[in-house]
Amino acid sequence: MDRGGDINENIIDKSESKRYEAVRALMDDHCLYTKDLGRTFINYKHEGISFIDYILLDKELFKNKSSYLKLDSCSSLVSDYYPITCRLNVKIEHRQQSTKILPTNRKIKWRTIDVNLYEENVNKSLTAISSKIQSGHELTKVMTQDNHFNTIMKNAAVEPAPRAKVYKRKKQKPKIRSFNTNQASKRCKEVFAKWKANERPTSPNNKLYCDMKFAKYELRKTCRIEIAMKELNDSQDARTKHDQIFYKLLGKQRKAEELYIRTECTR
Repeated sequence: MDRGGDINENIIDKSESKRYEAVRALMDDHCLYTKDLGRTFINYKHEGISFIDYILLDKELFKNKSSYLKLDSCSSLVSDYYPITCRLNVKIEHRQQSTKILPTNRKIKWRTIDVNLYEENVNKSLTAISSKIQSGHELTKVMTQDNHFNTIMKNAAVEPAPRAKVYKRKKQKPKIRSFNTNQASKRCKEVFAKWKANERPTSPNNKLYCDMKFAKYELRKTCRIEIAMKELNDSQDARTKHDQIFYKLLGKQRKAEELYIRTECTR
């Protein structure tokens, strides 16, 4: 915690003024410290006449090799105050966040939130913290450093918040079923079961891992071959049975070839 500015009172030399007593009470309550910066208010002759500007720091910052500067040699000064600055040696910790942040588009039904339960949880947490606070310095520490309030609000909202629906991902079914695809799928399931039973190794040199990758590759390859053979057989059957269906399939095949050629040319 740091505060500074025109206090309009000499708080270094003891006096009986009400402003002095109020400032000193504030400093004692929050454990604030300061340093004599000299005369900061100047007259029309640019002579310092009053000690009224100070910088107040808490105990931790004050003892952390803080150095004060008074810029009384400023050539472009047009004010009747010498500007004062404070240089602090503070270490700020930066929390590293994961770069994989997935956007959430889930709509929350606010009517289903239990507001009374949320308020009850917040009051319980605040009561537990308030019983530990004995001075203004501890209150300032709780509000600024410990980040208690964000934690309280977050934990209190977990219980009354509506539960998110868990959607199971549908398994992709093969576009075609035949004897070859069934055999390849059966082989892939057997290899995957062995790989899973042996704690799912991920090393490229592991035999089970390589067999699983190869089985998946063979399944995809078999499905592509069967789909291509089905399209070829459909076009041949249509040529002998129905001319209109044949030319329709032929035009569809040519469009796919043209799209493939355009894609390759633009790369």
